[in-house]
Amino acid sequence: MSEAGAVEECVEDLDDFVATHQHYPPPVLAIALRAHLAGLLRVLGERGFWSDSQVSDFLQDLVREVQESGDE
Repeated sequence: MSEAGAVEECVEDLDDFVATHQHYPPPVLAIALRAHLAGLLRVLGERGFWSDSQVSDFLQDLVREVQESGDE
């Protein structure tokens, strides 16, 4: 499976997972997901998968995506 295919499949799995937690208000889900993402990014850095610069670029892209989606 290509990396793009793996990402698409993972996104679908995460969508299904989040759908099973709709009894939580969206802000609660966002905070919980932020905590998990922070931990994952820390591990990526600690294990040498991503540099500090790559983590920073990822976070900047995330902020940009959120802001752009609000403009639509």
